[in-house]
Amino acid sequence: MLKSTSRLLISSRPLTHPTAIAIVKPTYAVRPITCSTKLYKEDKRTPNVEEKDHHGSFSRTDNTVLFEQPEEHDQPKDKAYGGRGGIHFKRTLPSFTLDGKVVVVTGGARGLGLVMSQACLLSGANVALVDLNNSVASTLADVIGEHGKVDHLVTSAGFTENFDAIAYPVDRLNKLMAVDFNGTYFWATAVAKHLMERQTKGSMVMIGSMSGAIVNVPQPQAPYNAAKAAVRQLASSLAVEWAHAGIRVNVISPGYMLTALTEKILTENAELYRHWTSLIPVGKMGQPEDIMGAVVYLLSDASAYVTGADLRIDGGYTLT
Repeated sequence: MLKSTSRLLISSRPLTHPTAIAIVKPTYAVRPITCSTKLYKEDKRTPNVEEKDHHGSFSRTDNTVLFEQPEEHDQPKDKAYGGRGGIHFKRTLPSFTLDGKVVVVTGGARGLGLVMSQACLLSGANVALVDLNNSVASTLADVIGEHGKVDHLVTSAGFTENFDAIAYPVDRLNKLMAVDFNGTYFWATAVAKHLMERQTKGSMVMIGSMSGAIVNVPQPQAPYNAAKAAVRQLASSLAVEWAHAGIRVNVISPGYMLTALTEKILTENAELYRHWTSLIPVGKMGQPEDIMGAVVYLLSDASAYVTGADLRIDGGYTLT
């Protein structure tokens, strides 16, 4: 059973073609690479450049990039999402509503979890935010006691740290796996059991990461990448295993999102920000609210025939 300290917050909804070509045999041929953001201090397009300074160096990890998850009291505060235009009255498909549904969001106190909780609330759901819980069973019992049931689950609890793999602290590794993977597994199975006992359908959204499909650079984060790959495969496996019960399981895999914590890190490391954004085809990082529509879609009946899917919201990062 996953253990830590306890807090439960419960909220209710209130070429131009040449005419002639001269063929000249060069002594060597170099294909230039241009980027919207200059990634290196000088142009190195000659074949005499040392390998350590050029060949493959910008697609490798850098063990000097280190980051350890700050403690709870050192975490920056995320802003509450206030919407872009207030309450709207434009028509939309009724299948997107979450009216009358109870949604549990783990890791809902900050970051993407907080924003997704707000999306569910704005879509009509009653939302239980779970963060740093004592045990899955007791916390789930508290939620059911307050709301009478649980219909949907969003597993957003997770964190990443950057250490060279051969120097990764064992205690930090165990904690990361416990939160990022084990917690997802325990919550999913507990909610699935509840839904099966009620003989009712439900939907789960597991928050993975593009890191579960690619290797991020330059920061080393092998355990996090492996944990998110495991979450993606877990969702696929459970989607098949629980299809008979009408329980859908999908994944949202965000790319680089500008949460309060990420913004703080990048403010202190402008070069890392330039490196990251130079690798994103749309040229910018995502905002937390870019996840809102996706989570409502995957929880609602609008995606009734979607299960085992991995929805990547990464600005095209994993396409290149």
